[in-house]
Amino acid sequence: MKIKFILLILFFAGCRPDAPKPFKIPYTVLTEHIYTRLPGKLLLYKQYLVWQDPFAAKNFIKVIDTLSGEQVGEAGIIGKGPEEFITPSIGNCIDNKVIVYDLNSSKQALFDIDSIIHHQKYYASLPSISFKHPIIAVDSASFVAVNDSLISSLQFIRRDSVVQMFGEPIITGDFYNRPDYFQVNLFYDSYNGYLLCLYPYLSHISLYKNNGERFSLYSQKQSTRYDYSVENHQIKIKEPDTKILDVAFVRNYIATIEINKEDTRNTSNLPTMIHLYDYRFRLQHTIDIEIPLLRLAADSRSNTLYAIAVQDGYSVIQCSLPAQGY
Repeated sequence: MKIKFILLILFFAGCRPDAPKPFKIPYTVLTEHIYTRLPGKLLLYKQYLVWQDPFAAKNFIKVIDTLSGEQVGEAGIIGKGPEEFITPSIGNCIDNKVIVYDLNSSKQALFDIDSIIHHQKYYASLPSISFKHPIIAVDSASFVAVNDSLISSLQFIRRDSVVQMFGEPIITGDFYNRPDYFQVNLFYDSYNGYLLCLYPYLSHISLYKNNGERFSLYSQKQSTRYDYSVENHQIKIKEPDTKILDVAFVRNYIATIEINKEDTRNTSNLPTMIHLYDYRFRLQHTIDIEIPLLRLAADSRSNTLYAIAVQDGYSVIQCSLPAQGY
């Protein structure tokens, strides 16, 4: 039996009667060329940018010094050895380390950024915990991981034990194919304790606040409508017209890159706009950088934004965003 639904979500509080008018700000090129078929996740920790090259067989993590624009280190080996990864991915940076995990195994480790830069031993194993990925580090002993087959898919783990299972369901129901639509990317603001969960297929964001013991829902950015059907315990959801490519915490704002779903097939159609929301996801500014954007990275203590941009290849740029109240 096939049942079709249209879930309408109505907003009353916090609606803006008119969208802010886009304006332009200048950018500077930090690193003119980075060489990859397609850059992966981009992170910022203190003065260093860390980005993943998902197609590199060796040194899949690159470190760039934002003060000079130079690459100052690289690390990570593809393989089946004790300190190697078959399908690596990176989570976030914490305590001068970047968390690395394998998408197809329980292996995870911390790579020390200073040790990468100084060509020293950088690998420190983490205990293999039976949870799915992605994963981010809250501190050296606490993590948030995802099991997207569950309705409440987020797991707060401290010292190898699950202390909280949480996550507001977007669409409730016991669906066999839930991972097909409810995959989630995690972003953590370690300075202010905000956990951002981006559901790429649904263009949905849930923002949680860490009070030290538990995470609680703070706000959401969601589509006004989800068009879906259910047949034999399997859900099929129509993809929203607008996709969120990447997000970053900056001072006073959450920055996003958003794109029409029809433009995702070609990097030449990448957007040049950055959308700045407050932490209740009320749009504050729309900024035209005038260069196609793919990845974002920032620090919530600063309004400096870094991005991987596309123009005759990939480059790293930086710009200064407007202060609150601009």
